Amino acid sequence: MIRFDFARHIKHPLHHFLVLLIFPLVLVRVAYADDKDVINFIASTNYTHDNNVFRLSSNAGAFAGGERWDNILTKNVGVKVNKKYSLQGFRAEFFHVENSYQNNDILDFNANNYKVAWLWSLTPYLTGTLSADRTSNLIGFSDFRSRTQNIRTEENRVFDLDWSPHANWHFLAGLSQIESQNTQNFNQDPSSKSDIVQVGGRYVFPSTAYIELVYKDRNGNFGRRAPIAANLLDTGFEDQSEELKFFWPVSGKSRITSNFGRISRKHDNFEQRDFSGNFGGITYIWDATGQVSISTGFTRTINSFQSDTSNYVVNDSLFVTPSWQISSKLYLSGKAQVGTRMFKGDGPVSLFEREDDTRLYSLSLNWAPRTSVVFGVSLLKDQRSSNYTGFDYVSESASINAQLTF
Repeated sequence: MIRFDFARHIKHPLHHFLVLLIFPLVLVRVAYADDKDVINFIASTNYTHDNNVFRLSSNAGAFAGGERWDNILTKNVGVKVNKKYSLQGFRAEFFHVENSYQNNDILDFNANNYKVAWLWSLTPYLTGTLSADRTSNLIGFSDFRSRTQNIRTEENRVFDLDWSPHANWHFLAGLSQIESQNTQNFNQDPSSKSDIVQVGGRYVFPSTAYIELVYKDRNGNFGRRAPIAANLLDTGFEDQSEELKFFWPVSGKSRITSNFGRISRKHDNFEQRDFSGNFGGITYIWDATGQVSISTGFTRTINSFQSDTSNYVVNDSLFVTPSWQISSKLYLSGKAQVGTRMFKGDGPVSLFEREDDTRLYSLSLNWAPRTSVVFGVSLLKDQRSSNYTGFDYVSESASINAQLTF
C-alpha cells in the first residue's frame, strides 16, 4: 500500500513557502486594505537561499555538523492600528515572527515584536511622541566567528516634544531609554542599558528647507557587577554628541539631506577604552523623471567595538540607490555600496590595526497586483576583504517574498 506522509512533506521549508504563497491568493477577493483603515491585518513570508550563512572565508570548511549554505523561511503575521482623534494620533502594531533554517536549525527562533505610540498634541504648536517598542533579531556572523545563535532583543522607550511658538523656530527635547539584551554576551557588542537626554532647536525656512542642532547626553551600563581588568571591560560609560542636520530642496526634482556631528565617550574605569570622533553624511536625491529616482551619498559612522585589539570602529561608505517605477504595479530598485571599516584604539593586546574593505550589491523587483497584495524577488551579493586572516568572505543570496494586507 502506498502512503503519503503529509506531515513529513509539509515540514520542508519550500513547501511551507508554497502554502503561504498560495493562501494569500485565496484571500485576495476580500483583501482591499486601505491606508485609511483603522485596523489592518498583515501576513507575509520570505524564503531566502544564502550560500554562506556564517560568513566563512573561501578556504574555510563548514562548521562541524553544519553547512555553509542554508534556506531560511520567515513567516510573519500581525496587526496594525492607526487612529486619529482630533489633534491626537494613536498607533500600535504587533507581529509574531518565525524563522526556520533548513540545515542549521540551531538558529531557529521566534519573536514577538511590537510598537505603540501616542502622537500627542496640546496645541498645533506643541506636539510630541510617547512610544515604546520591542524587536528581536539574529545577530549576524560577519564579526563573530562562532556557530552560535545570538539573539538581540532591544526595547526602546521614548518621550519627545517639539514646541514652535513662532512659525519658523522649533525647540526640541526628549528623554529615552534603550535596553539591549543578547543571548550570547560577546565582549565586542555586549548587552547594555542606556538613558539618553537630548535638547536642540530647528529653524524651518519658507522653502521647507531646515537646519537643526541637537545635543545628546547618554549614560549606559553593561550589567557587569565589577570591571574586568585583564580585558579592559568596563561596567559603564557616558558619551556626549552634538549633531547638525539640514535639508535643502535644491529644485523641484532634487534635494539634499545631511548630518554632521561629533561624539565623545568616556568609560567608568578604563580610560584606554575612551574614544572620540566625527560622524555624518550627505545624500543627494534626484528625481530624473516621474518614474526614475537616484540617491547617492556618503556616510561615516562610529561605534564601540571592544575587542582585545580595538576600542571602536569607523565605517565609511559610498552608495548609489536607483529606483524605477516601471508601472503603477511594478517597482524595481537597486543598491551599490562600497566601504571601509577601520578598527581604532588600543585594547589589552597590541597588534596592527584591522581594516576591512566591503562591497554590497542588491537588486529587488516588487509587483503589487492590488494595493493589498505584494510579491517580490531580490538578489544580494555581500563581500569583504580584510587584512586579518580568515575575515574575508563572499555571500550571495536570493529571496522571494509575499505580503497580504487586509
